[in-house]
Amino acid sequence: MYLFANETVLDFYPKFGFTRIHESEYSLDLTTNPIQPKQTSVQQLTIEQDLALLEEYAKNRYIHSSMIAVEENESLLMFYFTVVFHEAIFYVEDLETIVLVKEEEDTLHIFDIISFNAQNVEAVLASIVKKTTKKVVFYFTPDFTIKGMTATIMPNDDDALFVLAKKGLLKGNFMFPLTSHC
Repeated sequence: MYLFANETVLDFYPKFGFTRIHESEYSLDLTTNPIQPKQTSVQQLTIEQDLALLEEYAKNRYIHSSMIAVEENESLLMFYFTVVFHEAIFYVEDLETIVLVKEEEDTLHIFDIISFNAQNVEAVLASIVKKTTKKVVFYFTPDFTIKGMTATIMPNDDDALFVLAKKGLLKGNFMFPLTSHC
């Protein structure tokens, strides 16, 4: 069993056997390994116009991480589509892939990559990076490595992961998929 807690209850859950586990931030430095932007059709999706497509992707998504992922969470993913990332949903038509992404200054934040089958992440990145993008941050555990990618354990008191398990789980670097936080 897992849950995410804010800083006001960090001392509460250990009383019931939950163990706090620090996640890692996966990032890619594009100054050491630039990915050349590729001209592709990328369109922003909306709940109002693209609800059926979003529901189909949420229900039939391919699990991109063999280390840690949550299956059958289409309702939670639809929550993220409608409430949290309603302005950050983009469809890469050539790759038939939805990317939840937001750019802030020179950093591209990728909250999720949603497709029906395995994707070449470098192709996905080439479709969404700009020439000004210097860093990409992934909010899930990637099942791929790209030159310039690092993983750094990052304690987070605003969204701290707690796990209740009989044996130790989730050792080393990992990031619980952001779109599976509840």
